[in-house]
Amino acid sequence: MIDRNVPSLVAIGLVLLAAVTLVVLTSMMIGASISQFNESLPEYQQRLSDMKDSLIQFLLVKGIDIRDAGVLHAINPGVVLKYANNTFLQITDILKNTLLIMLTVMFILFDAVEMPKKTAALPNGAHEKTVNLIIEIIQSTNNYMVLKAFVSLLTGVQACTPL
Repeated sequence: MIDRNVPSLVAIGLVLLAAVTLVVLTSMMIGASISQFNESLPEYQQRLSDMKDSLIQFLLVKGIDIRDAGVLHAINPGVVLKYANNTFLQITDILKNTLLIMLTVMFILFDAVEMPKKTAALPNGAHEKTVNLIIEIIQSTNNYMVLKAFVSLLTGVQACTPL
């Protein structure tokens, strides 16, 4: 952004403001959907129950009696809809955590922009040691992130692989 004559702090602020706005708008949209879903939950439960009854009647007409097979207890519309509601709530929690991470990144980036000025103000000799230490920390963090991503990838592949 320096090439466009925009100060780094302003550029970071604008990018993060846009990202935070996107997350907030998405959260509001999902929140409205959750509220609507919760209001309609009894209606959905009734519709699922009616569909289950229709399926049982259809199977009875075809000569298949599943009333005593225990299948009816496995198909519980209330549990299914509560599961869907919990999924919505978990998505909302993920978005909240994303917002917190973005705010943390914002503060780190703001501090990183000022870091050269801060280290330049150190007494002679301490500047180089500090910069070298910061570079070492960044390299260690990068190595950790690569390893973490690789382990997460392997975990995902293993989870998707049938037993």
